Amino acid sequence: TAFVQNLIQKMSNISPILFLSLEVSAKLIYRRSIQIAHGMTKQDVISHYKENPNTLSDLVKHIKVMQVSPEIKAINQLVSEIEPKVLIIDTSDMIEVDGFNDEFYKQNKIINQLKSIAQNSDIVVIAVHHLNKEGAKSTSPSLWDLKGSTNVVQKADKVLVLTGDRQSPWRLLKTLKARDEGNLELRFKMDFDTFQFHQVEGMHE
Repeated sequence: TAFVQNLIQKMSNISPILFLSLEVSAKLIYRRSIQIAHGMTKQDVISHYKENPNTLSDLVKHIKVMQVSPEIKAINQLVSEIEPKVLIIDTSDMIEVDGFNDEFYKQNKIINQLKSIAQNSDIVVIAVHHLNKEGAKSTSPSLWDLKGSTNVVQKADKVLVLTGDRQSPWRLLKTLKARDEGNLELRFKMDFDTFQFHQVEGMHE
């Protein structure tokens, strides 16, 4: 989630970007967006808003953060109303689908619907997706370590995985799948205080 927030923060020329937070409160996502945009700590942001008017939002005005019903129909309707250029789903496994209790079939329905939204609305859809239990334990997860069915892999145009020890600031972003594009491998150092990701040339222990 933090990496995707860093990514869209740099996309200020694209508006609107609709960030649907289905797992974390919209207030928390907004506060972290401010931290990333201004390089501020949590306490910096809290202190600023206690003493000042809202003078920090200009750098995040291209991002619309919302908490909505996690039903796929509601998401489709919201896209039709707001007409975003980019849609962020955080996270995809929080989406609810009527009549699908089985996790396997539910994931199939979700990825099919998100693909349909992307194609019919001509927008970019970025879905934050969890790894399965085995993948979460691995230091080098593969395509088959994504939670849910293999249909998730088949329908996605691009699959990126972010790896790294939770206790360490070093992160590796790499391509697991890219339709009609080359592979990507980038290294970052995460600042836990500001949630900013800084690209680096080499990986550190």
